[in-house]
Amino acid sequence: MSEKKQKDISSGTDEMMKNVTELNVIIGRNGSGKSKFLRSISKLRNKDDYYVSYLSPERSGTFSDNPNTEHNARHDPNFLINDRDKNQSSNFKTASRMHLKKLALHWGRRVDCEQDLRLDTTRTFEKEYLAHINRLLSNLKLEVDAQGEFQFITQSGHKIDPSELSSGESEMVALASEVMYFFAMCGGSKTNLLILDEPDVHLHPDLQAKFARFLTYQIDQLNPKFRERTFTIIATHSTPLICDLALAKYCSIGTKRHESEEVLQRPVTEAFKSVAPFFGHPLSRFIGDDIPLIVEGADDVRIWGHACRTSGGRIRVFPCLATSKSQMNALEKTCDNLMRAIYDEPKAISIRDGDGERKHIHPEGCVIRYSLQCYEMENLLLTDECLQVMHLTWVNFIEMAKKWILKNPHHPQKNLLEDIIQSTDRGRDRKIKDLRNVIIGIADAHKDWEIVVGQAIGRLEKDFSVGAKSFSIREFIGSGALQAVGAIETEA
Repeated sequence: MSEKKQKDISSGTDEMMKNVTELNVIIGRNGSGKSKFLRSISKLRNKDDYYVSYLSPERSGTFSDNPNTEHNARHDPNFLINDRDKNQSSNFKTASRMHLKKLALHWGRRVDCEQDLRLDTTRTFEKEYLAHINRLLSNLKLEVDAQGEFQFITQSGHKIDPSELSSGESEMVALASEVMYFFAMCGGSKTNLLILDEPDVHLHPDLQAKFARFLTYQIDQLNPKFRERTFTIIATHSTPLICDLALAKYCSIGTKRHESEEVLQRPVTEAFKSVAPFFGHPLSRFIGDDIPLIVEGADDVRIWGHACRTSGGRIRVFPCLATSKSQMNALEKTCDNLMRAIYDEPKAISIRDGDGERKHIHPEGCVIRYSLQCYEMENLLLTDECLQVMHLTWVNFIEMAKKWILKNPHHPQKNLLEDIIQSTDRGRDRKIKDLRNVIIGIADAHKDWEIVVGQAIGRLEKDFSVGAKSFSIREFIGSGALQAVGAIETEA
């Protein structure tokens, strides 16, 4: 992201956005003052060197002609501005239709004035604008009739009145019209601000994602000299919308907090993209009530996935991948910042490798952090529960391991295996990653090691006949972590 595409924007009073990029997402809990903040920034329209369009959060009305609205807008330049300065704009969609009609007139003037455009028959208003709106709709399309009026046509060819549109369809048509009108009217010598307050209202998560892609496409198509001075600002609670917008390389995210009038925009990091699948999947949080679980390594992601499926719904976590300790730290901070800005009761979990140490880790905000009480997840293969999943006991395994050693005297892992079966702790604090497939082979398990461990964790509440407590999964992972993910009941 080039430095010249970042700037600070001040409302002229107390409100300030710092490090603004081409696409800016502002998050924050209800009551944090996001709408008030955006309305204050929108007052920059009163300055000669700014062109501002503010789209209010509650967009009422229908996408149809209204003579009274058109009359008021024509005779009072501040009529629509004052209407949209309220949280609930009663004339919003009527004005959106007016703006789409103005856009059609603007296109007509361009065709008259630009010879290249006039001679290019492949470029029409329908293809340049209406086609983009229609790609957002599933069950109908928007057309221009012989009189130049807009009309909605169903898949079966029937004309329907704008009042019959679903709330989502009506919202999408109005928003798309406003966005395209704004970008068409951008001034090259001015700073252009498109401010959208909760554009996700009434939109299904799939439509939210579609709108995000529509918006970034419109930004990408801007004339480069306008784009340098054009900034889109979006306040939202929608995790699907945030995650799709974050795919744009010029996107930044800032948090509005109740006690502060300053919002600092930060570029989207790789850490955010790692936890984005959880936030971008609304069913995970809002219906399934899953909790993000940050783990070290792709193997651990697969293990916890199998544990969730085996548990029959008792374990409800959404595994998020960290590939290193440093990325684990970044993910924990990112997850804490984002969840506290969105949820009233934020909670996340991280489980780190033990790496041969038994330690307690303090929380990172709302992220409860645990360290394995063994070296890493591979060590769980030698717990009593995992051995039982493979239909073995520790004594059985030792006998089978000794036979394997006799048959494979030159195997590179022979010495490590001998050390493990002779140890008093089953190699609990040793790195045995290179032994994991050997153990599966000795046990003749016929399943991947991650499946064995995941199934054992998922079945913990069942009647495992565990021998010595010190060789149980409860000891190797830790009761606190297992209780946090729902694998075992909280002890009284």
